[in-house]
Amino acid sequence: MHQDEVKALFDKQAANYDTQWAKTASIRHCLHLLLGSLFAELP
Repeated sequence: MHQDEVKALFDKQAANYDTQWAKTASIRHCLHLLLGSLFAELP
């Protein structure tokens, strides 16, 4: 793949990135909360 093709693909996917992952936001937030509480006890 040439650099221009990669850029075009990235630009195409970037336009919908936020809406693509919006449905999983609640799961992602819960995972961040859980991981934060687990890592809080690490030195």
